Amino acid sequence: MKSTGSEDSIASAKKAAYRILSYRDHSSYELTEKLLKKGFSKPHVSQTLQFLIKIQLIDDQKFAREWSRFRIEHHHYGPIRLRSELLKKGLLPEDTNALIRQLFEEYPPGPQIENTLSRRYKDFAALQEKKYRQRAFDYL
Repeated sequence: MKSTGSEDSIASAKKAAYRILSYRDHSSYELTEKLLKKGFSKPHVSQTLQFLIKIQLIDDQKFAREWSRFRIEHHHYGPIRLRSELLKKGLLPEDTNALIRQLFEEYPPGPQIENTLSRRYKDFAALQEKKYRQRAFDYL
């Protein structure tokens, strides 16, 4: 039996999605945007996304947790920047807020701030001066 053009397009969309996901995980919004930019139709992208969710290659909650942990641990993101980035990636505000509350119980901001400042300012005594304190605040 010969496949239809629609089946070929869906197969092509899946193949493109696999290639995109081979580099790193993506949110469903990110993957949708990338597939649409590649010229796939909305119905084909939607079917592809449903399939990938069904086989658990796309999981927005898992993606958000892993992406956020990496950004906190390695890039020292704070809750405001993290929330902004997650919203840009298409996550829902209520899910984002709940995740951030959970993560910042796990990763209290105090040690993160000290770590960040200690890399920038080797001598904390300099922070006694108002201009250095203001620079440190601006940096954070």
